[in-house]
Amino acid sequence: MSGWIHVDPETLRTEYEGVFAVGDVTAIRLPSGKSLPKAGVFAHNEAEVVADQIADEIRGRAHRARFDGKGYCWIEVGDGRAGFAGGRFYHDPEARMRIARPGRLWHWGKVAFEKWWLRRWF
Repeated sequence: MSGWIHVDPETLRTEYEGVFAVGDVTAIRLPSGKSLPKAGVFAHNEAEVVADQIADEIRGRAHRARFDGKGYCWIEVGDGRAGFAGGRFYHDPEARMRIARPGRLWHWGKVAFEKWWLRRWF
């Protein structure tokens, strides 16, 4: 056993009927053979997919929501600077990513994003 919960990469369903898993506990194998990175953006997007699937099931609808492996994150490098990376991690054969050179603007973008999330939820 790997210590991670194996899920369907698009539906986040486990091997157990009616059980899903999201976030850092999951093991999602990418087309490249590597694992999907552990980042909050993936957990958030996975949770939305699972919520939509559960709502569809309650309503008796076909499951339309799919996790597409897209994600992004800021990379703090210190001295008030950060980089930004994002991409399509399910792209075959390798993930397609863009990584921006670290700078102060990216750091302040991260700070603004964090403040937005805090205001939204608290």
